[in-house]
Amino acid sequence: MANGYVLRDFKFGSQEWGTSGGQVTWSFATTVGAFFAFDTIISQPYYQDLIVQAFQAWENVADIDFVQVADSAASDIRLGWDEIDVPSHFAQQVHTAYTVNGIFEITSEIRFDPLKTANISSETFLGLAMHEIGHAIGLDHIDDQSLIMNPIVYISSLAMGDVAGVQFIYGPANDTTPPGGWDGSNLGDSYEGGAAGEAINGHGGDDRLRGNGGDDNIDGGDGIDFAIYADSAFNYDLQYQDTGALSVAHRMGQDGTDLLLNIERIAFPDFTLALDINGIAGQAYRIYQAAFDRVPDPPGLGYWIRQMDAGLSLYDVSKGFVGSPEFGQDFSNANFVARLYHNVLGREGESAGLQYWSGQIDSGSMDKAAVLASFSESAENVAGVAPAIQNGFWYV
Repeated sequence: MANGYVLRDFKFGSQEWGTSGGQVTWSFATTVGAFFAFDTIISQPYYQDLIVQAFQAWENVADIDFVQVADSAASDIRLGWDEIDVPSHFAQQVHTAYTVNGIFEITSEIRFDPLKTANISSETFLGLAMHEIGHAIGLDHIDDQSLIMNPIVYISSLAMGDVAGVQFIYGPANDTTPPGGWDGSNLGDSYEGGAAGEAINGHGGDDRLRGNGGDDNIDGGDGIDFAIYADSAFNYDLQYQDTGALSVAHRMGQDGTDLLLNIERIAFPDFTLALDINGIAGQAYRIYQAAFDRVPDPPGLGYWIRQMDAGLSLYDVSKGFVGSPEFGQDFSNANFVARLYHNVLGREGESAGLQYWSGQIDSGSMDKAAVLASFSESAENVAGVAPAIQNGFWYV
């Protein structure tokens, strides 16, 4: 057990903890496996992309190089669809075996039940894939719902504990900025303060700023900047000051009281508070609510915010929503537009508006995803959603 993580008794690469895993190959299984039947190939681009993202999430933080290859029995990790009948609630499963034949050899297979995963969200499937890959590379279950390796998966991204565990096994990724790596540049920087109060200025770039102890003044500058705290969000009081700064005070006093300016996100181990309501986070919130006519659930919202932070466009998010089972597909163009007026703007559409937007789709000038995105970012909808998010909103 290391940093609150239960480790399995193997790793890729050298068997010394904290050393590189080297190149690890993986593939979508096209033939029966050594442990699982792999009834069907995972051929759908939707699921393939989520699995690629899951591998990338681990590679981003640890010194391990995942390489997708054409399927063969020689692949280190193989993945496929396979019916899982016992226990009945399992939607996914991994089996890993290793042998020592002069060298350490690992064979791992991951299967997903196609029926049990058919109606789950993309965020949930991504979390399940990340969880099973975590097992395949040497991590075991830990009883902590805030982590991806909890026996029941509640999240769709690696938490700080997940990162600590995999880095204990393989060391940090080669391009990971080490703690304290700070130059206050116009690039994305990371800074970790000490016990005393400090003035921290991120300038440009997307920064990760942790004041630690003392009363700190933290100014993120430009970019999407995170102020990071070590304790649960429930143990802090947040209050806006007359200066426009946001004070963050630990209720037990252990982190002091910080004043934040130009900070877009405040990250705690259990939740993140998004303050960029006119930026990416606000767009993600509005498009989610516009598509499904409901308040976004924090895990799902968090998934799409992270995707947009990584470069996914609002249109691409909208396209994903329009094609999802929850959104539904049985709409004529005219009915689709009428639904947007009702769900997004909360009113019946005027004749001219209904004709205009339906005509845009009919003519091919815009598709449904583009129209949904336009409704979501319309002045009317931005103003309508503003009261609900004006002080920020939480996601995981």
